[in-house]
Amino acid sequence: MATTTKVTLSATCLHCGKTDTVEATQRAVDLYRAGAKVQHAFGDKDPQEREIAIAALRTRTYYCQDWWDAAGEED
Repeated sequence: MATTTKVTLSATCLHCGKTDTVEATQRAVDLYRAGAKVQHAFGDKDPQEREIAIAALRTRTYYCQDWWDAAGEED
């Protein structure tokens, strides 16, 4: 029986400093790093979790939903 290795990915919001984490499979991380489309690698995650996962693998920083909500209110 094959085991699925889980990894924890975390990214910190540049606006509020809060760190969010998501759990993903090592296979999903490997697929993304190999060039797979985001939906293919992290299709089981909701959009916010996908954003955190991608940010964690790229720069470890992102803007949280609260920031986006506040930015939208300024328009």
